[in-house]
Amino acid sequence: MLCYKNECKCQPQIVTVRTLDGRHTKIQMSYSETVETLKHRIASIYQTQGNQDWPPERIKLWLGGYYLEENRTLSDYDLTSKDRIIMQYQ
Repeated sequence: MLCYKNECKCQPQIVTVRTLDGRHTKIQMSYSETVETLKHRIASIYQTQGNQDWPPERIKLWLGGYYLEENRTLSDYDLTSKDRIIMQYQ
């Protein structure tokens, strides 16, 4: 079992995503899942909330000033439940 900072990376955790206008969305994810999967979940959430259709390929995610690459996992970035991922829509 892969653990980091007392959090298990293979069990579902809450990931907080913040938009540039300050809105927060909490998403349950396993840290072994990819950034691409997170983008698809974000797009799905915003679509079900009645917002515009946001294609995942137009969503950019940032953590600590670094762009999150789609093919990497959340654990690659040493993400913890206290981190806030910033979302930018292009």
